Amino acid sequence: MNKYSKPFITIAIPTYNRADKYLRQTLECATRQNYENIEILVSDNCSTDETPEVVRSFSDPRIKFYQQQENLGAYGNWNFLLDKARGDYFHMYHDDDRIDVDFIETCMEGAEYRKGLALIMSGSRVIDQHDNILRENENRADGAELDDFILSWYRGEINIFFCSSLFNTEILRSVGGFEPKYDHYIDVAAQFKCMAAGERADVPDVKASFRKHKGSITSQTSDHINNWINDAKRLLDLALTLAPNKKQLIKKIGLKKSAMNVYMYANEIESKKERSKAFLKIYRAFGYRYFPQMKYANQLVPSMGYLLHPYRALSLLKSKILNSLRLA
Repeated sequence: MNKYSKPFITIAIPTYNRADKYLRQTLECATRQNYENIEILVSDNCSTDETPEVVRSFSDPRIKFYQQQENLGAYGNWNFLLDKARGDYFHMYHDDDRIDVDFIETCMEGAEYRKGLALIMSGSRVIDQHDNILRENENRADGAELDDFILSWYRGEINIFFCSSLFNTEILRSVGGFEPKYDHYIDVAAQFKCMAAGERADVPDVKASFRKHKGSITSQTSDHINNWINDAKRLLDLALTLAPNKKQLIKKIGLKKSAMNVYMYANEIESKKERSKAFLKIYRAFGYRYFPQMKYANQLVPSMGYLLHPYRALSLLKSKILNSLRLA
C-alpha cells in the first residue's frame, strides 16, 4: 500500500500565546510523524507573542498557517480548523500536548487503514508541565458498544482526550463539530456523538500525551462552578439520549460520577471560603445525594469528612472499639 492509497490525515493545532512554552515541541511532534500522508494546520487565535515566528521557523511544506485577525474564542478556532481540514480523518491536539512519532501510523495500522470509521482512539498518558508522566492508561474499550463505552467512561475505566483521538472529518462535521454548550466536556461530547454515528476502532497502545497544568482554576470562585455543574448535566443528558438501552444504569452511575468530577475541580479553588460555597452548590445541584470525598472535606475542616459521611464515622468507631478489645 503506497502512501497515496492510505487515508489522508489532517493534524490540527489551535494555538494562542504559547510561543515561549510548548508550541515548538508540539509542532515537532506533528512534523516528525512517520506516517507520510498528512497535512498540518496551525491556527493562531490572534496571539500577541512570537507565535508566527515560531511556526514559520519550520520549513515544512505540509504546514498551513492561519493567523486570525480577531480572537475567535477557543471553540471558534477549533471549528475553523475543522472547516479547513481536507483529511479523511481529523486529529486535533492542543499547543501544549504531545503525540509520539508513530501515533498516526499506529492508529492507522490498528484501524487496518480503513477510511470510513467514525472514530479511532489510542491509549493515553497524562504529563505535567515538565514532561513527567503522571499516569498512563491503555485504551481498554476493545470495541465496546456505545452504551457500555459510556458506562465505562463514567466508571473511570476509559480516558478520553483530543490528543488520543482521530475523528472521521465528515462525520464530525455532520454531528455539529465542537459545540460550545458542552464547554468543559466538549471533547467527550464530540466523541460520544461520533461513536453513535458509525464504527469505532480501538488501539490499546499509549501513543499520546495530555498535559495537565497544576492549579488551573485556583483563582476562580464558587460562581464559576455553576458552569461545571451545567456542563456535566448537559453531557449526561446527551449520554442518556445516545444510549437509551441502559438509560437507568447510566443515569445512576453518571449522576454520582458527574458530582464527583465537579467536586474534584472545585477542590482546586484556592480560597477555602469559595471552595466551601462551591461544595454546597454541588451538593444542592445533584439533589443533596452526593457528598464530596473525605479527603476534600477534611481539607476545609478537620474531621468534616466524617460528619458528612456518618456511615464511615460509625465504621471507624467500630474498628477502634474492636481493636481496643483485642488489646485488652
